[in-house]
Amino acid sequence: MTTATTQTKFRTLRESFWFVPAILCVTSTIVAQLILALDQLVDQQSAGPLDSLIFHVGPAGGRDMLTAIAGSVLTVAATSFSITISVLATASSTYGPRLVRNFMKDRANQFVLGIFCATFLYCLMVLRTIRAPEDSGSGYVPDFAVNGSVVLAVLNVAVLVFFIHHIADSIQVSTLAARVRRELQQSIEASFPESNTDDAGPAATPDGLPGLVRAEVDSAYLQAFDTERLLKAAKKADAVIRLAHSPGAHLIKGQVVAEVWPSSCAENLTDSILGSMATGQERTPYSDPLFAVQQVVEMGVRALSPGTNDPYTARNALDEVASGLAVACSRPRPLTVLGDDDGVARVFLTTPSALDLLDETFDAVRNYALEHPTVILKACELARQLDNLSTAPETSQRIREHVQLLVEAFEKTHPMEPDVQAVRRAAETVLPATP
Repeated sequence: MTTATTQTKFRTLRESFWFVPAILCVTSTIVAQLILALDQLVDQQSAGPLDSLIFHVGPAGGRDMLTAIAGSVLTVAATSFSITISVLATASSTYGPRLVRNFMKDRANQFVLGIFCATFLYCLMVLRTIRAPEDSGSGYVPDFAVNGSVVLAVLNVAVLVFFIHHIADSIQVSTLAARVRRELQQSIEASFPESNTDDAGPAATPDGLPGLVRAEVDSAYLQAFDTERLLKAAKKADAVIRLAHSPGAHLIKGQVVAEVWPSSCAENLTDSILGSMATGQERTPYSDPLFAVQQVVEMGVRALSPGTNDPYTARNALDEVASGLAVACSRPRPLTVLGDDDGVARVFLTTPSALDLLDETFDAVRNYALEHPTVILKACELARQLDNLSTAPETSQRIREHVQLLVEAFEKTHPMEPDVQAVRRAAETVLPATP
């Protein structure tokens, strides 16, 4: 069974900018060798009907063709990805540096780079096998392989056209917002299941002083926990483990990451606890819904900066974050206690709640959007939608508290009276009527 830590490591590898290009480069090298072997076989026998489909060139023509294709592809690759770097810089300054990872993990960008590099390597592998008569008594040109390079050249032209379209589309706000919304929805769905009951009894940690397990990394973000491994280890040792942090926390060496009861089991469980942690140099949204919300909200915050002054993008960001918050507010709180088959509480989790996600969203609006009445109105509309979907009294209460704070903060900026009245009317749809 694939563990959470293994999935996190594999996902990090798969999303690396070099992973797909490396696979395609290795594939092109293998394909080149196979086609060269086919050329050797056909050179000794008749190609039959295939011979009429092959464009035959001499050693000089073959070398010139391969050299032209390889040089052109390398130049196009360098130019294309200088454009990509420029787009990354623009995205980083406009939408926030944390959103750059969406461009880095974009499969289309990885595929384009891989095709260009793979074509270049293919041409080099074939070029080295061409021999002129003056080089060795008899000349040799791998016709199948040379014709294969022409096919790749045509493919590269199509890929270049696709890349220009894709890179232009990827920097549009709607495209980027759709990407982060999908990540938000996936993270919320994983963190807030539809039905959820604690596997254990009362959620109370044992009495007595716990044994402490401390981080061994110098500096890293906690990306995921393998709870199945922790549960098995706790049951085997007849111990109880309480995780001190949720995914997204920053860890430094010596920081307490878990408490163990009885304390005598801490030393034996240290390797299992630390081995269940997936860490990295950046936060990821997959097991960290707070970061997923932060990515969407940051788009809106950046849009409200004086240099950008784009309240409509901020309103769009609130529309996108609504899809995730609606799920969190309408479902039970995530599991905080995991029990073994006998119903004994074994692992206590630290997980963000819907209240934390609401704070992340509305605090940002209150801090950065007070000069934009249209954004305040959109925030009130979002609050009304979430209040209607909320299934927990504390969630509805927190939503109303945020709306009240937002209205008070907005009025302190001394806005125009029509704006004040519009915001008050919007807030009244959420706040309880006063006698």
